[in-house]
Amino acid sequence: MHNLPSVIVSRRGRHSLKPEQAYTDIEQMFPHLTPRIELFARTPRAGWTSWGDELPAEEP
Repeated sequence: MHNLPSVIVSRRGRHSLKPEQAYTDIEQMFPHLTPRIELFARTPRAGWTSWGDELPAEEP
């Protein structure tokens, strides 16, 4: 899969929440690259390393 559209049409979510399609496209384009990284994340995602000020605190 080499030619994905550069514009995603999606319903507006919470402030700065990325559309689900963005994750799906990246996972399809690079299935062999794991873990992936998301900067400015709001929620953790399986198979991704998430960095962001608004992530829930990690349990010890």
